[in-house]
Amino acid sequence: MALTPAELARLSPADQERYRTLYEAQHGGLSFVDFVHQHSPELGRVVPRHLRRLYALFQESRIRPVHVTCSMPPRFGKSTSLRQYLAWRLLRDPACLNFYVTFGDSLATDFSYKTRKLARKAGVPIADDRANVHDWATTFDGGLKSTSVGGDITGRGCNSGAIVNDDMLKGRIAAESRLIRDKTFEYLLDDVMTRMERGASNFLVGTRWHLDDPLGRIMRDGLGETWEHIKLAAVVDARTGEPVDGGARGQDFDPDIHIALWPEAGYDIEWARKQRAKGAYRWWSLYQQEPRPRDSKLFQDEPQRYKLEGLGLDGQAWRLALVWDPAGTKKTSSDYQAAGVMGMIGIGENERARILRNKRAQASVPAFLREHVKPMAKEYGLPIYVEAVGGFSAMPDVIRALDGEVQVFPLPAAFTKGGKMEGATPYADAWNQARVEVPLSDPDDPLDDWHDFIEEHREFTGLDDPHDDQVDWARHAFNLLHRGGGGIDTNQVGTWAPSDAGTYDE
Repeated sequence: MALTPAELARLSPADQERYRTLYEAQHGGLSFVDFVHQHSPELGRVVPRHLRRLYALFQESRIRPVHVTCSMPPRFGKSTSLRQYLAWRLLRDPACLNFYVTFGDSLATDFSYKTRKLARKAGVPIADDRANVHDWATTFDGGLKSTSVGGDITGRGCNSGAIVNDDMLKGRIAAESRLIRDKTFEYLLDDVMTRMERGASNFLVGTRWHLDDPLGRIMRDGLGETWEHIKLAAVVDARTGEPVDGGARGQDFDPDIHIALWPEAGYDIEWARKQRAKGAYRWWSLYQQEPRPRDSKLFQDEPQRYKLEGLGLDGQAWRLALVWDPAGTKKTSSDYQAAGVMGMIGIGENERARILRNKRAQASVPAFLREHVKPMAKEYGLPIYVEAVGGFSAMPDVIRALDGEVQVFPLPAAFTKGGKMEGATPYADAWNQARVEVPLSDPDDPLDDWHDFIEEHREFTGLDDPHDDQVDWARHAFNLLHRGGGGIDTNQVGTWAPSDAGTYDE
């Protein structure tokens, strides 16, 4: 807020000059794009197409807090852009404190040194008595604190500045260690994000190494914040915007319909062919930002089996959810409806899920509702959850129009963002750890065969699978129950206790 002339007159001459300098920095000066053009002419006069949205969010972070994840291939301008951003923020907002976190101390040192050098060149007023390469300040008490994962970051808050988390995992070996992923994410939550103060922005930027890396975890659960997710794949299909594989040697890339992310810098289709030839596992994680398991299968083990009797609730207290995955995607092979009921008991490492009902059939929406979904809802006393984004946005209203007696709720939007692999990872982890129970097939009932349900899971990759309807309803149900209602009204998720004595109330 600007001071009135009378308020300004009451300040000492030194404080008046300090105020004018700060006011001019905050309300005048260069936009971020102009700053990049002026101080890094080697980057060219045109902002690379793939960086435009990120640049726009950098600019917006001065007027509102933004929470952003951005995944991109290595060497595509990530670190340079982040360095430019923090130097520019300190030029325009020299009273704000910013943080930079990365996987290694040497990288944090190098980044901070180069950012300070750029900031000094741009005219940021850097204090002589606080010029430590890891922790330097402006004469207005703003500055940059740079550290590595696990390093000291406590004691100070990000006062309307930005926290930049850049490649928090060192590489493939670290990413494939569950222990390292857990420790890194705990540090992000407990040490880094607790530095956030009112008005601060958060950027989580890096290359994807694993489905369960920090980027993947934030994409699955925004932790109470509204995030903007930017996924920059090296090659996409011009018709759908989706990342493409290219074949074992890159022979399937078609320059007429496949678009490279940054051909101006040499990362064109021919470059993509060379990278794809080094392996699908590497290609999909580092370059397409859709990491996959080494064997492309998420559900790698046989599930636990149990004998289903009655409701299958065996006298314990359960959380329950009914989810319906309707037909109607753009794939002609996905003409099946699938729905089911899942129960969950326990929390954390003691959490256990149980498949109670499952039905998959080629049927119209009215027929499937009448013959399968409504009976399940009535049997367990549950509302129906259904996907309601994109082509399914009207589905809850369609179901209500078909049958006014059923309760229908849309799945929370956060549950349907990102790829199928990311959304299925928590469920797959529990499955592979023998914490998901599937009923034993009844040899006396030819219609009661759970083999198809298990096989669909075992073949699931999350990448254009011919059939994934049963996995879809189950992963959504798992996430509803696993997250303790994250973003939903917990009264809309059923509970059952032994005292219910065979009856069920939602």
